[in-house]
Amino acid sequence: MPTYLWSGKTGSGEEKAERVAAATAQEAREILEKRGWKDLRLHTDEIGDFVKQQVEAVSDPDKALQCHRQAVAEATDKATPSIDLAACLVQRFNYPAEAREILAVAEKSPLTETALPHVSAVRGVIALRQNDFTTANRLLLEALAGFEKNAGRRRYIFEPSILLTQGYLAVANAALGNKQAAREYFAKSEKYLAVIRMDEVIAMYKSHG
Repeated sequence: MPTYLWSGKTGSGEEKAERVAAATAQEAREILEKRGWKDLRLHTDEIGDFVKQQVEAVSDPDKALQCHRQAVAEATDKATPSIDLAACLVQRFNYPAEAREILAVAEKSPLTETALPHVSAVRGVIALRQNDFTTANRLLLEALAGFEKNAGRRRYIFEPSILLTQGYLAVANAALGNKQAAREYFAKSEKYLAVIRMDEVIAMYKSHG
């Protein structure tokens, strides 16, 4: 999920900076404004990029995991970084039990409409890791619908999440014997999966082919 670093004055008048996960910089600003922040300034040189983060995770997944853990530890609002950590635990590693625990904690906080599809996506991958392909397919379809709905005219922002979800849907449908649907999802996502080196997802799909 993209992140945006804003600085400004909190409701108590304290000068502070905080990184916020949201679909756009404006949405991140509105989240802070609802919490009483004023005089907000966007640090444009600090804007996080989802695809860049995915590519960097390939070169050193252990470091990426460490960064996600640190982000959770340092965040004021832990919901979004917890979702990202849970995603890393099941996408780049195979730790579904820990991912489920972290996700359960994140869900105790109010979640934005942008965050909800990410929760479904992570739960879908957890189910996939545990070979519960029917549940995985249902949750991943729910996530895909959420990403598509949120995308609107800003599809380029959500495209990475959409393509990754389609990749996992290819695996789930191949495992369920839905060969045509699996082929269609894989055709849409294969190039992106290769770019971000999700080799395991590609191998999982081909093993059910």
